[in-house]
Amino acid sequence: MQFTIGWLRLIPGRREAFIPEARAHQVACRRERGCLFFEWHPSSTDPDMMLLIEGWETPAHHKAHLTAPHHLALVEKAGDYAVWGRFEEIEAKNVVTHGLEFLEQDEDPE
Repeated sequence: MQFTIGWLRLIPGRREAFIPEARAHQVACRRERGCLFFEWHPSSTDPDMMLLIEGWETPAHHKAHLTAPHHLALVEKAGDYAVWGRFEEIEAKNVVTHGLEFLEQDEDPE
């Protein structure tokens, strides 16, 4: 699996204008072959930061994503919204998944 974690520092006051671009990009990326998840989120602590987390079945799927027309279009527009970005690619050979289950609202915990 290949994961990417990213931070996009926006021009102050440009977050609300960028969010529709990010959402359209997210929708297109989720349709790509090998995409497990793709999420853009506004930072909860910094109004000028967007966070990105994406997961791909293989590094090859991620590499193909980097040349997809919708991705290249967002990269080209990014300068209208952002001052810098940092993206870390993580290749995982082993992934351990843990789950949580919660009681239904009408269940008694005792």
